[in-house]
Amino acid sequence: ALYFVFCGAFLSLRYLILPNIDHYKPEVESLASHLLQRPVTINAIYANWDGLNPRLRLDNLIVYNQQGERALVLPEVVATVSWWSAFKLQLQLDHLEISRPDLEIERDREGRIFVGGIYLDTSKHDDGKGLEWLLDQREILIRDGWIRWKDHSRDAPDLVLSKVSFVLQNQWYTHRAALHATPPKELASPIDLRAEFVHPAFGRSSDYAKWVGEIYADWGNTHLDAWAPYVTWPYKLSGGKGAIRAWLRFDHQVAVNF
Repeated sequence: ALYFVFCGAFLSLRYLILPNIDHYKPEVESLASHLLQRPVTINAIYANWDGLNPRLRLDNLIVYNQQGERALVLPEVVATVSWWSAFKLQLQLDHLEISRPDLEIERDREGRIFVGGIYLDTSKHDDGKGLEWLLDQREILIRDGWIRWKDHSRDAPDLVLSKVSFVLQNQWYTHRAALHATPPKELASPIDLRAEFVHPAFGRSSDYAKWVGEIYADWGNTHLDAWAPYVTWPYKLSGGKGAIRAWLRFDHQVAVNF
C-alpha cells in the first residue's frame, strides 16, 4: 500500500503540481509572510526535474522590513528537493543555491537586531533546530552576495561586505564550511574563513559542545583605526595595521592546537 501511495504522490507532483507551480505563487507568498511575520513577495516560481528529484527556482524573492523597505533580496534561488523529505516529514534539500543575495542586518537605537527585516530575539532560548536543519542539508551554496550592516545605535555609516560567498557541505556526521567576503578596501583585505568538524554519530548535530575539528582564518591588511565607527577597541588607536592567518584545532570546545 505504501508503494502505491508513493507512486500516486510522485505522479501527482510530476504531472499536476510542478507544471502549474507558478499558479500557487500567491499561496506561497502568503505562507512565507505568515512564517516570517514580514511581507514577502516572489516574482515567479519555476519547476523542473533533476533526475528523479524535483527542482524549484524562485526569482526575485524579497522580504521587507518594518519600514516597508527591502531587507532581503534573493534574485535567484534554486533548490533541489530530496525525497527524504517524505520520510522525515520536513523539507530536505539535496542542493540549495542562492545567487547574488542582498542581506540587510540592522541594529536600531534600542539595540534590537534585525536580520533581513526579521527581529532576532536574543533573549529566547535557542533549541538548535535551525542549525540542525542546516547541518542536515547535503549542500548549500551562496554566490556573489552583499551584506549591509546598519548600526543606528552608533550612528555609523553603512558597512557593506561585497562578493560574499558561502558553501556548506554535509555528509553524515562530517561538515565543511567556507566563507569569503570583501570589506571596503579602506578597512581591510578580503576575509577568508573555513571550518571542518565532525560530531558523534548518535546525538544532535547542533550540539557544538561535542564538535571536533579545525578552523582556518585569513584576514590581512586591516586598518585598525578605520574600524572605530563599528568597533569599540579596549584602547585608543592612532593608525596601525593588523593581519591574521591562523589554524585552530578544537575538541569539545577546548582549543588543542593554535
